[in-house]
Order: sequence, then C-alpha cells, then structure tokens
Amino acid sequence: MDVQRFDSSVGIDNNVKQQTTIIMKASKIKTFLSRIEKELKHNNRTLDDVNVNFRFNDDSDVHKIKCVEEDLFDSTTNTIVESIIFKIK
Repeated sequence: MDVQRFDSSVGIDNNVKQQTTIIMKASKIKTFLSRIEKELKHNNRTLDDVNVNFRFNDDSDVHKIKCVEEDLFDSTTNTIVESIIFKIK
C-alpha cells in the first residue's frame, strides 16, 4: 500500500524565485483523515484504530501525540481559534 501524505512544509514561489514556507491548515488534516477513514471502512476498521505520531523528518524518532489543543486566538476578540497544536507530552 502506498504511503498517504499531505506535505505542506516547503514550496517555491515562482514569481519571487525563492523558497517559501507553506503552513499546514486544519482543513488539509480533515480531508486527509476523511480519505483514510473511507479506506479503513473497507477493512472494518475506524480512525479509533489509528495512532497519531510525530517525526521531525523521515529519519528521526517517532513521538506519540498525546493530545491536540486550541493554540492561538484572534487578537481582536480572543474567541476565534487561529491555530491548533499537537502535544507529545
């Protein structure tokens, strides 16, 4: 089976001809998990059967994600979530 991946780490802006950082959005995670969930159903499994891990790169150690939390909120009202974080501890 091919490895499923959403990579949003580095991109090239052709107009500026320099490397730019592309930030992962929560919607990409949702789309990725929806696709994985459909594949799991064919094998009578669910997302509850899938662990979430973290690596700095393909050669680094695996860290188990312990939880996901709201991180930063908008500066005007401090009520709108602008980022989430995955915690390993």
